[in-house]
Amino acid sequence: MRGAILLFEVALTIVLMIVAGLFIRSYSRMQRVDLGFDPKQIVISKLVLPVDKYPVDRDRTRLLKPLLSRLEQLPGLKSVAFVNWPPIGVGNAVTFGLEGVLRPAGEEFTARQNCISEHYFKTVGMRILAGRNFKSTDTETSPRVIIINHSLGNKYFDSENPIGKRITVEGQRTNLFTIVGVVNDVHQKSVTLESSPELYFDYLQVNDLTMHIVAKTEDSTDLSALISSIKKELRSLDSNLAVGNVERFDWILARSVQVQRFRTYLLASFAGIGLILSAVGIFAFVSYTVGQRTREIGILVALGAPRKYIVRTVMRETVLVIALAVAIGLSLGFMASRLVAGFLFQVEPTDAFTFLSVAIFVGTVAGIAAYFPTRKAARLEVITALRS
Repeated sequence: MRGAILLFEVALTIVLMIVAGLFIRSYSRMQRVDLGFDPKQIVISKLVLPVDKYPVDRDRTRLLKPLLSRLEQLPGLKSVAFVNWPPIGVGNAVTFGLEGVLRPAGEEFTARQNCISEHYFKTVGMRILAGRNFKSTDTETSPRVIIINHSLGNKYFDSENPIGKRITVEGQRTNLFTIVGVVNDVHQKSVTLESSPELYFDYLQVNDLTMHIVAKTEDSTDLSALISSIKKELRSLDSNLAVGNVERFDWILARSVQVQRFRTYLLASFAGIGLILSAVGIFAFVSYTVGQRTREIGILVALGAPRKYIVRTVMRETVLVIALAVAIGLSLGFMASRLVAGFLFQVEPTDAFTFLSVAIFVGTVAGIAAYFPTRKAARLEVITALRS
């Protein structure tokens, strides 16, 4: 019965440690994902314009253009820009067409749309892969231009150069746009979701009621002072408007993975508690076994049995129980890992490194826990053992 209890305890610990190990490796992979932009020293604030006062693009431009000029003059900012939907957030999808390309029946070309100002890519650390960025000559009255991301270029243009090609976007009054640039992909919705096609419009040509102020700050910038400055500039243009709280982008990024982080910490805590209980259980099991066999050990010593033989005799039962528990635990862990496969990121549920590491670690801890009472048994004096 003691052996069965110990076996169950160690096997359950191995299952918990395998699942926790998979989540730890998964969360570690999330932390190392190339987001496609640099979140350091980036702050974001949301700006929502009332539809009755700013119903169309040109009305919003009359507010946004001078506001951006004033924000660029604020101290403590390296650069500032507007964006419709920043990365790691919601966004709107649009249907588009490629000039000269027929869409198959029943199929639509869709992409996430974004409206940005000229210095947005510089502010968040994105890269122009081909063509050019928006520039000051791209205005409300100039020919319509658009920038696409790498995923859209690969999906719809294959090896063909997309620069100079034209796109029609549904829902736009002047809906013919010329592609002037290609930028790198970013994780738009989540760290764990792959990039998808995206269209970038110049905010002077296409904008929305919801815009975000994105700024790259100096290391010493006081956020509270920055918030006051932004509000002051906005009130000077329209006293009825307000901006949302200014947040650091790394905080937003941390919130986006908080569920995965909570699961990881919770499972790691359970696995750690289980490991401690298993080590205590093994120590108690071996100690009790030594106590029950003290006279037998004394007789063996009196008959000249070497110390190594005593150690093997005492450890044999414990090693068999632990070995069986490890085998059962790995088998159960294999089944449990399949149940959590949907929560893992870039880690296979049968990850050999995790399984092997857990088996070695638990075996090492079990060996250490069994060593001390076994050493005590090997050092028993004959007279003491026979008197007990």
